[in-house]
Amino acid sequence: SFFADSFKEEHAAKAGFWERGGVRGTPPRRRRIYFAAAWEEIRLDGEFLEIEVVRGDAQMMESDAYCVAMTTCGSTKTARELARGIVEAQLAACVQLLEMQSFFRWEGAIQDDDEVLLLMKTRRDRVEALEAFIDAHHEYDVPELVVLAAQGGSREYLAWIDAQTVVADPSE
Repeated sequence: SFFADSFKEEHAAKAGFWERGGVRGTPPRRRRIYFAAAWEEIRLDGEFLEIEVVRGDAQMMESDAYCVAMTTCGSTKTARELARGIVEAQLAACVQLLEMQSFFRWEGAIQDDDEVLLLMKTRRDRVEALEAFIDAHHEYDVPELVVLAAQGGSREYLAWIDAQTVVADPSE
């Protein structure tokens, strides 16, 4: 298994050598892959797991609590309005807009359209509410929503995402 291979490589690295497929050499520097594989193996009951990794002076946090969600809009004006609403509703800490050209099949015909990609940095526990917001406010009949797990990031940036995506207490 990948986890077992990574575990063997990690311990071989501690011993000062690395061997794969009969080739010996210096160990690869893939500690991030090792930690990513380790999380998948030790995730408990679907709860979020965080592992702190210290590399030199930088502190990185490995976590499955964060993600980047993507959607597209047909115009910059519409994308700006949707992005502002998402940030105001605290569904994402940051939304970036990128103009692009999209090719896709829709209703039996190949389309070639200008679109604007929205990259939304958020927490996984906000995705359901984000999806509902996009469904309610999007111009497309079938709006795209693709969510990519973020394996981690700088401790300060992830803390900022947490602070910007706080769910307001309705009793206040």
